[in-house]
Amino acid sequence: MDYEQVIIKAREKLEGICKLHRICPCEDCIAVVPGLGGVGRAISFKKNSSELAKYTLKTTLIKANFFPDTTIDIFNKKIQFPILPAPMSGINTNLNGRISEEDFIKAILNGSKSAKTLGICGDSNDTTSDYIAPLIIKQNGEGIGVCKPRTNEEILERIKLLKKAKATAIGIDLDGIGGTMLFKNGKVSLKSIKDLKKIRSSFKGPMFLKGILSKKDVEIAHRLGFDGIVISNHGGRVVDYAKAPSKVLPEIAKKYKGKIKILVDGGVKSGYDVFILLALGADAVLIGRSILYGAIGNGEEGVKTVFEKFASELKKAMVFTGCKTIKEINQNKIEKDDDF
Repeated sequence: MDYEQVIIKAREKLEGICKLHRICPCEDCIAVVPGLGGVGRAISFKKNSSELAKYTLKTTLIKANFFPDTTIDIFNKKIQFPILPAPMSGINTNLNGRISEEDFIKAILNGSKSAKTLGICGDSNDTTSDYIAPLIIKQNGEGIGVCKPRTNEEILERIKLLKKAKATAIGIDLDGIGGTMLFKNGKVSLKSIKDLKKIRSSFKGPMFLKGILSKKDVEIAHRLGFDGIVISNHGGRVVDYAKAPSKVLPEIAKKYKGKIKILVDGGVKSGYDVFILLALGADAVLIGRSILYGAIGNGEEGVKTVFEKFASELKKAMVFTGCKTIKEINQNKIEKDDDF
């Protein structure tokens, strides 16, 4: 299938859940959680996309011909482009069982590997004994496991399983504190500096914190020895009225670029959005909803197809702005659109 065929198939399978409108977010699912919408009035959810749309590319086309190099090194691995899947979980709840958690994770990891990038597994609401991500990571030969902010004991147990599976890196999802697990069963909690010290010391490989929206939290992450952060408001799905990641990214990058890997997600709908976030200071960009569509529409191959579409758009943006490599992408290549 090509990209459009994948989307058509995903639309069929997600009937009653998401209409896969070209303009997203749309009014049909804008405030539907569980589901694929945002929380509350969906202010955070909408801002993620609208803030990115305020930027335009500064194009220049009179120059020697070149073909852009999109490769980067991250977490001790070279990948084909700076695009990874966002960690996604609660698949059974949010998608009403349209795909199993196991099939979804396999599609993400295998599709990512096939596209020559790194796959990322979310952490569902299951128990430690049912934690299936490590097994699939082991079968795939690589992959990143992300843990919800459970009790320290549960996180450390999951880290043990991920270590045995030889996970490429491990992430701790801090903003999962705002999800349904907190109010339904109290199974997640805020993490203190003491908690994070213990968690960081449990794994010698690359480890990052997800859900960062302030320089203060980045400073703590850097001081405790974390290798990266994900600037994120959880897709606008756990707390409303939060800043869009693209708004806080430049000030964080100004101080910490090169000191800690800066990843970002939220509202990314194309390779052009990826380019803008890279220009604002990100080292790599995570995409969620579009990858989910790929997994639903055509499994592993659908995920690969989505990555290839985003990578193609990123390359086009690089050609039009004169960026031969990812390192050449910076804020001088974009500008705010005053008429937006």
